[in-house]
Amino acid sequence: FASTSLVVTIEEHSVIGGLGGAVAEWQSEHVSGGKLLRIGTPDHFLHEAGNQRHARKCFKLDAESIAARVLQSSRHAPP
Repeated sequence: FASTSLVVTIEEHSVIGGLGGAVAEWQSEHVSGGKLLRIGTPDHFLHEAGNQRHARKCFKLDAESIAARVLQSSRHAPP
């Protein structure tokens, strides 16, 4: 966190109780400042049939969606 303006975690499941949550917990106890972007699925079930690529697209976990979120967040991150 000290050497970058944005830290990003990505997981293919709910952000609740995942890697992003663990990083956020660590950050709150050890770091003053810094920006964390947690990318994962919302806390609900996907009620559609499809392959993994389809599910990633629905949850915006595909490369294009992730890149867009990171770029948008990095523009608003402190220097």
